[in-house]
Amino acid sequence: SFKKSDGISGIWKFDYNGAAAHLFMLRKGPGDLLLGSSDLPLRLFSFDLKTREHKNLGNPNPKAEGEIYSIHQHSPTQVYMGSYPMADMIVWDPTRPWKTVNGRAQKEGTNPAGLGYLGDEQNRPYDMLTGPDGFVYICTTATYGAVGGAITKLDPKTNQWKIFRYPIGNHAISKLARVPGDDRYIAVGTLSAATGYKLGAFGDAKLFYWDTREDTVAAVFDLPVENAQYLLQLEPTADGLLIGTCGRGFTELYLFAFDTRTRQFTHVKNISELVNGYVWETNKFSKPYQGKIYFTNNGNIYSIDVKTFEIDVIAKYEGAKRGTVIARDPFSNRMALYFITESELVAMYLEQ
Repeated sequence: SFKKSDGISGIWKFDYNGAAAHLFMLRKGPGDLLLGSSDLPLRLFSFDLKTREHKNLGNPNPKAEGEIYSIHQHSPTQVYMGSYPMADMIVWDPTRPWKTVNGRAQKEGTNPAGLGYLGDEQNRPYDMLTGPDGFVYICTTATYGAVGGAITKLDPKTNQWKIFRYPIGNHAISKLARVPGDDRYIAVGTLSAATGYKLGAFGDAKLFYWDTREDTVAAVFDLPVENAQYLLQLEPTADGLLIGTCGRGFTELYLFAFDTRTRQFTHVKNISELVNGYVWETNKFSKPYQGKIYFTNNGNIYSIDVKTFEIDVIAKYEGAKRGTVIARDPFSNRMALYFITESELVAMYLEQ
């Protein structure tokens, strides 16, 4: 309503189409569920592949309002989620009813349960996995005005954790991957920056091995790209490779392969023109399926042949940007690639 200077007032109605939720990430959840998050505001959503039921689960975090960065199913009864800001952690038991207080998780009496902030100035929980020792590992970047990311080791039996900060100087820790066939090490990537610091501020980004027995850095590997500022994708293959991306700035991107048996980089390819831009940290590569890894970026769906290292655009879909979860569609019994746009969840069949 408005009141004009001559004292005449009135009510005028305006019709408009509001923007849909801005989808941020997508992961495979328990059973037939896909799980994901919007950002600003944070909303957790689920999609049941079997019933095709979509649920908006709201923001279950006790305090975080930004977005969920990482979702990891450790066991049938433990799905961990880490959110920005301050690496706010929750754990959900999907075998029990969903229960919150005013929509939020609490430390006790709710499902999911709130575990609290990781602490030690950690902010964005970029990635999460179960290590060869059965502990859950989380990699993070430091908060605003601070430097030095961390690797956090969480005991799923107690949900207590220990933070190992500054594993590679002031670098943020951007990516985790299991080393194929190994029962001791985790492969880790870094981002040579911190919030408020330019890319490359702390020297070249690195790939390194984290020793889960000794809780320390075991080996550091220079990336095969001079002055690389970040490593943001890292996916293991059955034949002992780690396939990943590294780059400089937001326009120069390289695809690489690292052989974990020889500890040597075997391939590197400039994919800047083909991919046309930075592949965001929440845009994880798919797990390999029939010899190929998939990802999306800027409206394109890509495949990487893990044998020949060829990368191709296999389809286009306007707005395709993140996700790339491979799962079987129960309706057609075909394997499908699931990804997100700004406001859509999309499935593309990989089988005829």
